[in-house]
Amino acid sequence: NMYPDQAQAINALSLADVLHAAERSGCKIFVLISTLGVYGNPKHFPTNEMHPKLPIEAYAESKAMAEDILLNFQSKHIQKCIIVRPFNTFGPGQNLSLLIPSLIREAVLSHTVKVRNLDSSRDFIYVDDVVRGMYACADKASDGDIINLGSGVETSIVKLIETLGVALGKKLNVEVANASSSYPQVQRSQADTKKARSILEWHPRVSLLEGLRLTIDANDASPQRV
Repeated sequence: NMYPDQAQAINALSLADVLHAAERSGCKIFVLISTLGVYGNPKHFPTNEMHPKLPIEAYAESKAMAEDILLNFQSKHIQKCIIVRPFNTFGPGQNLSLLIPSLIREAVLSHTVKVRNLDSSRDFIYVDDVVRGMYACADKASDGDIINLGSGVETSIVKLIETLGVALGKKLNVEVANASSSYPQVQRSQADTKKARSILEWHPRVSLLEGLRLTIDANDASPQRV
């Protein structure tokens, strides 16, 4: 979002080069990792893959452009081009500026976490489930398929903080800054996962609570504890 030209260059304009390289290498299956952000602020929940693309920020716009490039690519050798739209992925190794890593860092060090507001909600999905879904897409999806990977559950920020408290075994207080974000953000997300469940026979295995515990444990074991 801070570097729209760079997002477009990396996510969209470079894709043609990657596709031509895949073509030359004899690649048979190409899976593009897109984002829930292409839906923008959804008009219905849960949000299925038929929802129009209405991105509201630069990163999502670049991913929407990449989807169009992929679906219009004419290939002699690539047999399947598939688009995956992960929802709010979390897990070990994320940038500390993101919501869940920042909350964990504060919650580990004190009993108070700070948030800009409590009005938004997210469909959180653990990284291992997303990776399984990507492999399942390559294996079971068809050419041109677009598939959501999410939990199918809309979780409020309040519920997220409550669950984080359970994971840490402590009662967390919330301090609301009432500050607006410096760039546009989607307020709500909830994936319709019927297509993934039907076509891929995939469903999330890791609950939000278990995912938070796994993320906390991984951070505790790492040299740079959050």
